[in-house]
Amino acid sequence: MHFEEVRNGGNCTGCAYVQATGEITSDTSREFEAFASKQLAADIVRLNSPGGSLVGGIALGELFRSRGICTEVGSSAPRDPGVADRSPGVCASACAYAFLGGVERSLDEGAKLGFHRFYQENALERPSAKLFTGQDLGDAQIITAGLTLYTLKMGVDASLIALAASAGPNEMHWISREEAQKLRGYVHSQCLQALAC
Repeated sequence: MHFEEVRNGGNCTGCAYVQATGEITSDTSREFEAFASKQLAADIVRLNSPGGSLVGGIALGELFRSRGICTEVGSSAPRDPGVADRSPGVCASACAYAFLGGVERSLDEGAKLGFHRFYQENALERPSAKLFTGQDLGDAQIITAGLTLYTLKMGVDASLIALAASAGPNEMHWISREEAQKLRGYVHSQCLQALAC
């Protein structure tokens, strides 16, 4: 994932933000910590990512929460060096869990936030093969419990985990405005404040 601090050209609260773009890895939280330690002026991170490492996404979300970062789903359309306009983006899979870490969370109009069930790569290659041991099944239960606890810690209704599980590994459950409201979100006239406490 690449981080860049940008401004929209104005002089206001929220005019500066960090654009976070690309795949989340197990190192992304450490990379953001290093980036943020360089006198970070913005307290908003805009996420535009297809996902990546689930563990990395949770670690990034926990880092956002500990630093008091607000999260948005969206991209940036460059105008001049260091100046950009907000544009819609996508935050899916592991990115969606990172998004939950924001102390305030919002989606731009047209932006998409997607969840799906976690999986192992070998299960995608041979979905009907008997690949899993008792240990694998135990690990799946531990991961589910961890996701549930993380979701609750972030102030989001745990039924989000059931919504995520409803979409297979090659599918995506895009969160609607109605679901965001039910999951402790509310709609602003300018944007969707998604999954907020």
